[in-house]
Amino acid sequence: MSILGIDYGEKKIGLAKSAGSLAVSLGIIENDNMLFQKIKEICEQGSIERIVVGVPHPHSGEKNEQQKKSEQFVNNLKQQLQIEVVIE
Repeated sequence: MSILGIDYGEKKIGLAKSAGSLAVSLGIIENDNMLFQKIKEICEQGSIERIVVGVPHPHSGEKNEQQKKSEQFVNNLKQQLQIEVVIE
């Protein structure tokens, strides 16, 4: 199974692809108004079957602003793509 790993940031998004136990960096893309189109194209070209998004979990247990933004990104991603999206 091919998996796209996403490290969400407000300005830039880190991407990696894994198939099995090996992950390969796909680089960084800008977080702009073409973000979801870019991710869709990457998924189509790489035959991606699942997306895993890293979301920060504060030690305090309370949601911080970055966690809220990351979760909103995940919700938008689920609406834009027909691929399984999970949070790690």
